[in-house]
Amino acid sequence: MQVLDGILRQQLMTMLTWWFGIETNFQRNRGKGKKFQGSFIAKCWMLLLGTFSNADIAATWQALFKMTALFKLTAGDVAQVSGFNYPEVEDRNVSQYLEDIHRSATS
Repeated sequence: MQVLDGILRQQLMTMLTWWFGIETNFQRNRGKGKKFQGSFIAKCWMLLLGTFSNADIAATWQALFKMTALFKLTAGDVAQVSGFNYPEVEDRNVSQYLEDIHRSATS
């Protein structure tokens, strides 16, 4: 939970900030505490809500998978607009690694 809600969420929110900027052509302010971002990212809102979990292990795994899906969804757009190549191979490798750990932890 500490890694999910600390380190990983911070990186996800940074990516969502960049994505928000690109989607608004950097013409909108996200507001204090990012309060205006939520209404803007409606197409990702349910995924974002799914990234929050309780202390249940299964729910935490699902939150992690939703977090990685949302990161990938927005990071591809950010990379393309910024002139970078999204690291598809690394993404697949990390996703497979997480699936393998999840499978072994729940077996």
